[in-house]
This record gives sequence, C-alpha cells and structure tokens, in this order.
Amino acid sequence: TPTEEQFEKKFKNIFRDIYKNGNDVRALDLIKHAQTQKHGTMIVFSDHAEQECIRLNNIGYRICCNNSIDLKFIEQITSIDGSIFVSPSGVILGMGIVLDGESCDECEIDNSRGSRYNSAIKYTYSRSVEGEICIAIVISEDKDINIIVNGKQK
Repeated sequence: TPTEEQFEKKFKNIFRDIYKNGNDVRALDLIKHAQTQKHGTMIVFSDHAEQECIRLNNIGYRICCNNSIDLKFIEQITSIDGSIFVSPSGVILGMGIVLDGESCDECEIDNSRGSRYNSAIKYTYSRSVEGEICIAIVISEDKDINIIVNGKQK
C-alpha cells in the first residue's frame, strides 16, 4: 500500500498528464475528504462529466453548482451510493451516479475485488473506447485507494 505522499505524487502525475489545465490541488482535496467516508466511495474525474451526468441522469443526481461547494460536505455527498462526477477543474457535477460499462477481454476485472472497483474498470475502459479519458478514484471501506484509467489500475 503506497504512503499518502506516494499516492499524491502518483495521482498528480497521472492527473497532470491527462488534464493539462486541471486543478490537481482541488482534486486531491476532494479525494482526501472523500477518504473520511466510512463505507468507501468513488470519484470520477472527466472532461465529459457534465454530459455523463446528463446521460446517466436516471441513475444518479446532477448537481448544478460552481466551484464553491465546501469540502466539509464531501463526506455527506459521497455517503450516497454511486459515484461523484467532477470536472478536471474540481467542480462537482453529479452524485450517486451508477456507472455503466461493458465487460471486455481487455478489462482487468478482478473477482476478488468489489463491485465498485470492477465497475470503475469497465466504465473507464468503455469511455476510452468512445475517445474519452477519465480517472476513477476507488476508495474502499478499508481506506485502500486505487487509480483506474482506461480499464487499468495505475
């Protein structure tokens, strides 16, 4: 298990590589606050977060807000089943979003892992096939944290 410092360095490198103009400081703050959630959660960062919240609106809740959501509310937002969707600039656009995505031979599905992890694998792979790159941060109940991009754990 990587240390917090190792995770931050790894995440920043991946985030900056994918989202050149993204707000990695805000993204890390969101992740840190989400880690306080007791039952685990998932955060999806995407350039297409708003469109995805619209597409998946029957299985989650769109949030219309600006960048000013106080981070102290992240634990409450992430306590709802499903994922929160965030733009690369750190704007929360959806919560309780249930991910879709088809299983495939290229997906690194791990049956010993939970549904949250495997959903992130399938979803990020499916989006990459559509030409979109997103980062799913999977925080398990035991506080283990994984970065998933293009159907693979980083």
